[in-house]
Amino acid sequence: MVMGMIWMVLVVTAVIAAALEGNLGALSPAVMEGASSAIRLALSLAGALCLWSALAKLMEKAGALRGLAR
Repeated sequence: MVMGMIWMVLVVTAVIAAALEGNLGALSPAVMEGASSAIRLALSLAGALCLWSALAKLMEKAGALRGLAR
């Protein structure tokens, strides 16, 4: 709930600042570029998470995690 309010304040502040400076036309491409960058980052992090989760599962089935835990 608090994070939602923080994001809302940030977005509203950005829109107001863009409107006051007359750069409202530059706001939309910047938002799209930021969203694209965020999606790329999320997908790369998800790929790394899947890789390490699968590796841990294989080590667990092979019994190698017990040896590393000692």
